[in-house]
Amino acid sequence: MESPEKIQQARETVEHHKAHMAELKSRVDAYKHERDEIIRQARAEESRLRSEIEPLDELLRKGRELSDDQRAFRRDLHARLSQAETKRAKAGNVGMGSHEATQVNEQYNRMLKELDDLEFAATPDDELRDEMDKANQQHDWATKELAHFEEYQETLEEKLVKARASVGEVGGWESDLADAKKAHDSLVGTAYIAQKKPDAKALAAAQNKVADAERDLAEAKDEVDAARAAIPALEGMIKDNRQYIETLTARLAAAAEGRAKATQRFARRLRDDLEAEYDEKRSEIEEGKVNHFRNWQHTESAEL
Repeated sequence: MESPEKIQQARETVEHHKAHMAELKSRVDAYKHERDEIIRQARAEESRLRSEIEPLDELLRKGRELSDDQRAFRRDLHARLSQAETKRAKAGNVGMGSHEATQVNEQYNRMLKELDDLEFAATPDDELRDEMDKANQQHDWATKELAHFEEYQETLEEKLVKARASVGEVGGWESDLADAKKAHDSLVGTAYIAQKKPDAKALAAAQNKVADAERDLAEAKDEVDAARAAIPALEGMIKDNRQYIETLTARLAAAAEGRAKATQRFARRLRDDLEAEYDEKRSEIEEGKVNHFRNWQHTESAEL
């Protein structure tokens, strides 16, 4: 465990480090601006030169012969264009421009990597533990929230399947009504051909079947209309929920990464503490050996 004095010293080092990095960042930005300005000016020069070259090239494409002055002027334009292209390419290839600018940029990147170690040293054990607990909690929340909306997605999809099935079932009710009417008409028609009245009991049964089929179809149509109206809404909800699940999945991945980082930082502190304790014990043992040897030498000298 780091002492409060060491923690404070580490924090002061971090602030000094950040101040130095801010200075370097300002210089890096200035160098980048200078490089970008060189490239911008070179491109503008290239564009201007090409606009002057183009009319002369157009004359050549048409088979026209240039005068001596025009040929000399065209050669000069191409030479200046080549210089501008070289200047732009050089600025782009070097990256930061001058050697000094490259060194400053490398120093800044190096200090950026060192900052993590410095900030770690400046973080007390309690904060590292709280950081790990918070990361675990965020991961648990993200896991539960994702599971909840995945379950909700399944519910929505089941409702959509049911709604589509309801729309498809109306054909069955229509077929049942058609069969009932056909049986009723057959009974009445057969009796008419035979110059008889249809059997009252059979007719009543046929009429009841038609009435039942009409009632069932009416009820089914109400449900079908409701299901048909619900389908677009369900499809929209499923789409929105799927997109949110993608967001939650990314959030869970970030939480897992944060938990891993916090756990590694806490484990690193434990390892550092164990190594420090081991080094301290080893130093004590070595010091004890040296003292023992000195005492032995002193005893031997006294006996002689």
